[in-house]
Amino acid sequence: MSVWSPSQVNKWLECPLKWSLQRQGVVGVREKWSPGLIVGTALHAGLAHHFNNGPDAEGAAWDVLNAGWPQDGDTGDFSPDAVRPKMAGALRRALDKKDELLGLNGQVFSVEDKLGDGDRESGQYPGTADLITLHTDPPGIGQGARYLVVTDWRSHWSLDD
Repeated sequence: MSVWSPSQVNKWLECPLKWSLQRQGVVGVREKWSPGLIVGTALHAGLAHHFNNGPDAEGAAWDVLNAGWPQDGDTGDFSPDAVRPKMAGALRRALDKKDELLGLNGQVFSVEDKLGDGDRESGQYPGTADLITLHTDPPGIGQGARYLVVTDWRSHWSLDD
C-alpha cells in the first residue's frame, strides 16, 4: 500500500504528469523554487533537532536554510535574511504547541520517521511522520489505553511573523 503525504497530494493536484515523472525519477523534472519550500524544509529540520537534541532549534533551522539556498541567484527579491523571520515565526508557533501535543502523559516516540518502504531516489518515497507521540490514559481516568498521535508540521508562507 502506498502512503501519500499531504505535500505529495498537493503536488499531484497541481500537475499529475509532473508528479508522476518526479516519482519515476525522471531527470530534469524539478520543482519550482519558492521561499516557502525552503522555509518548510528548515522548519522540519529545526523541529527534528529540538525533539531529538534539545535547544537551538532556530540555529539548526537556520543552518539548513543557508545550506539549501539556491546559489544560482534565481530567487527573485528573496534572500536568507529576508525569509528568516518567517521561518522563526513558524518554528515558534510550532514549539508553542509542544505542551498541547504531549498532553498530560505523552512522550516523544519518534521524529521524522519514514512511513513504509522506498526512497526519494527511486521515486517511491512513502512519506514521513514528522512527530509521533505515545500517550497513555492518566491513572484513574481511563483504562491505561496507549495510543500514538502523528503530527504533520505545516508552515504557511502567508502567516505574519
